Amino acid sequence: RECSMSETLRIVLSKLKNTEDWVVSVPDGRIEVLTIIERYNTRLSAAPKKFGLKGETYHWTQSYHFNSRLYEKLLSSVFDMLEDGQLVEEADEILETMKLTWPILGITQKLHDALYAWALFQKFAQTGEILLLKQTDLQIQKLKLHNNVREAELYIDSFVCSVEGFGSNGTLNLVDSALLKINMWCHRQLKNYHLYFSQANCSIFESMLNLVLLTAANLTDDDEEAMLIGTSLGSTPESTLIHILVVRSIQAAYKNALISADGQSKAEFKHPLILLASELKLLVEKECSAFSPVLHKYYPEAGRVALTVFHLLYGQQLV
Repeated sequence: RECSMSETLRIVLSKLKNTEDWVVSVPDGRIEVLTIIERYNTRLSAAPKKFGLKGETYHWTQSYHFNSRLYEKLLSSVFDMLEDGQLVEEADEILETMKLTWPILGITQKLHDALYAWALFQKFAQTGEILLLKQTDLQIQKLKLHNNVREAELYIDSFVCSVEGFGSNGTLNLVDSALLKINMWCHRQLKNYHLYFSQANCSIFESMLNLVLLTAANLTDDDEEAMLIGTSLGSTPESTLIHILVVRSIQAAYKNALISADGQSKAEFKHPLILLASELKLLVEKECSAFSPVLHKYYPEAGRVALTVFHLLYGQQLV
């Protein structure tokens, strides 16, 4: 019977797709098509609830890929088409109106917060507008405040996504997958913050750092090599993560300075160590003026670690 019903539905849907047939259909024929669709939909809607959530229907879980994509498209309506990176003045009203779609698309408050955070962050990545980054931060903070009701968590866990990150593959639910993607994007930039940030966009640096700490499900990093440099006893997971970001960013900046000094030395016939010292002086000044004051808020040892790394790296050239 299920096969017969599916076959019937396939036939009537093909009639809908054929515009010419639909236009010339007599009223009775159209009514028959719509009645069959309604009957099929009613049957699916009457299927037993899997999670016992209020308003839950068969379509919530069986169509979640489509539903979540559609909701993401709806969320994009809060962005101003004329001013890139800006929210329209009516953004709050639009979001309130969109709640009317929740019972149809199977969106819960937690799913909304995650998908909206993801939409905001994607727009930030495209435009670099700090307002969007701060809005993303606020949405994720809301996400962290949700009470983990068992039925609602089981429902969200049913939305399985394949993910690849930090050297491994696996599966996560839709919410955790969005948070991981945000974390990875920020993490990549912060591991080379001397390249991506400066005094001019230091506010973005701080907001992104806060976002990495907020979205880190597990702040422990297995970067043992970086932890050997200037680490202190009793470090917290938060300070450990920032310690590694400092070490890796300075190492990356030092590598670029080394290449630059070598090339300049050949062109100007000057000793590479003198040129390297000049390059590192600028990097140290940038570290102390732009980054250390921000990093100190989360990790008081950040400035000391940075200077230690600079000293060790330059010292290697003197040996």
